[in-house]
Amino acid sequence: MKKYISLFLLAMLCVLPSCDILKEELGIEDEEKPKEENKGDQKPQVNVNKSPCAYFTFDGNYDDLSGNDKYAYGNPEPSFVNGPVSGKKAIAFSRANMTKVVINDGLIDSPSMTVSFWLKDISEGDIFWVTSTNAFAGSTTKMMSLKYTNGHLKYTMKRSNNHSELNGGRIGNFTHKVIDDGDWHHIVLVSDFNVINENMVTTSLYIDGVLMDTLTESYSTYDENQEKECHFGTGTKFIIGGDNTPNMKIANLRVYDEWQLPASEIKNLYNKKL
Repeated sequence: MKKYISLFLLAMLCVLPSCDILKEELGIEDEEKPKEENKGDQKPQVNVNKSPCAYFTFDGNYDDLSGNDKYAYGNPEPSFVNGPVSGKKAIAFSRANMTKVVINDGLIDSPSMTVSFWLKDISEGDIFWVTSTNAFAGSTTKMMSLKYTNGHLKYTMKRSNNHSELNGGRIGNFTHKVIDDGDWHHIVLVSDFNVINENMVTTSLYIDGVLMDTLTESYSTYDENQEKECHFGTGTKFIIGGDNTPNMKIANLRVYDEWQLPASEIKNLYNKKL
């Protein structure tokens, strides 16, 4: 009898797959046997760039394509004109009409940010600025402004420095190529606070994919820790144009919060006219 049982078991072993094969087909993990990793099949890590927190093409509308539902409106309304890409639109601002576009978020009021857009036919005035819940000397809530004056772009972060500008003060201008030549130009500001330089806001200007200049503006970490003095995180609106709007055309506004766009990606946006 034992002889027949042994022969039966031997026959079954020849027909049935091994226990390991059965487990594999059924998807059963063997706890005692660690799963081998096929290192040859492993994919390399890919650096994924952060998406913009706001993205307005201004292609005939004020839609935010970032998926974050930022709301924008014109007051007074700008007009839509031909953009940097054939078949696409841009918005045109009129100094005479004091045209402006208001976005319901401070957008760039973070210690690290990137703002990118296309610009054409610029004259003197405020390109964009941010309103703050805090006020300097009870007179202005204006901070983080980009203006064009005397042939230069000028980025001013602090409320006090924006206030001194109103009273004739002068903060350093960027040095850069000519941009009021009737052509479309890609403008990018990359800024950080207290990273590259301690107690400084360091802002780099790229035009048409090329680094033009880097400037610093003093700002104390002590002030940032004071509720009534701080700037970052107090922004309520991002305003393009306004009372001191220049004549200009703007397309493809991108804003990155807490992200400094790498130079290679800036060049890529320029090459693709994005």
